[in-house]
Amino acid sequence: MYLRSVPPVALKSGNIPSAIGFMFDITKFKIELIDELFGTIPYQIGSMTSLTEIAIHGTTLSGTLPTSLGNLNMLEIIELESIYQMFGSIPTQLGVLDNIKQIAFSNIPFDNTIPEQLFFPESTLQELIVFNTSISGTIPTTVGVVVSLTYLEFNLNDMSGTIPSELGYLVALVDLYVKKMDFGGSIPSEIGLLASLNYLDFSFMDLEGAIPSEFGQLSLITLLNLQNNSLVSYIPQELVLLSPDTLFFIDSNDVMLADEETVDDICVIIKSCYDTWIAPSLCAKCIGSESLTPSASETLLPSETSSEIA
Repeated sequence: MYLRSVPPVALKSGNIPSAIGFMFDITKFKIELIDELFGTIPYQIGSMTSLTEIAIHGTTLSGTLPTSLGNLNMLEIIELESIYQMFGSIPTQLGVLDNIKQIAFSNIPFDNTIPEQLFFPESTLQELIVFNTSISGTIPTTVGVVVSLTYLEFNLNDMSGTIPSELGYLVALVDLYVKKMDFGGSIPSEIGLLASLNYLDFSFMDLEGAIPSEFGQLSLITLLNLQNNSLVSYIPQELVLLSPDTLFFIDSNDVMLADEETVDDICVIIKSCYDTWIAPSLCAKCIGSESLTPSASETLLPSETSSEIA
């Protein structure tokens, strides 16, 4: 562990002392891959009012996340990953931080729900990641007021419900991952309003209904992953407006091509799947094309990282 200051302070084992609360000039608090550091994050961390970043990765710390973090008005980044003995809830007090830009919680057994207090119109939050936790409930509809968000990920949690249409208000959003959870219902057409979107991943859930024709408006999209849902009906003709370089994954759904007139254009989009990892098996014309037949190695997805940012 190191605390970035002048001079630097290093801790390699034992507990984090409560005396850190007197380190008023520290700006960055980082702990990485230290198995011999025990105990909890002391409440007194809330007195380190110059902190701009907290990053804790791969430790044996336990306990809950202190509510005193709400006192850190200079804090811009809080990133916790692979702390398997930590428990409790995401503190609602994080919602009062005036300068917060990134909140990332990965591989931590947090429970309860996503606090609605994180989302308010004046928020400066740009990136929110909640990956592989025990958090339940649904995505708060208030997320739609945080127009500063550029990256949003809810992935492999115990969450359920439907995808809120309010996500369509996040006009600056570039990456949107809602996947591997118990979400059903239809895909909101409002997602098609996200003109800045590059990556959209709604895979491995139980989404129903049709693919919104409004997805044809996503002119900057490079990844559209809808695989392993319960989608039905036709691929909308509007998807021919997407770039031929768009990676479009639609396997394990009951989706068909609209008509013979659009088959050729849509197969151009689908071809990028064959050239990479997945054969979506959508129509006889695509499957019958020798140039579109994937090899065995091309039917595999790339390796996924802990937060699945690809």
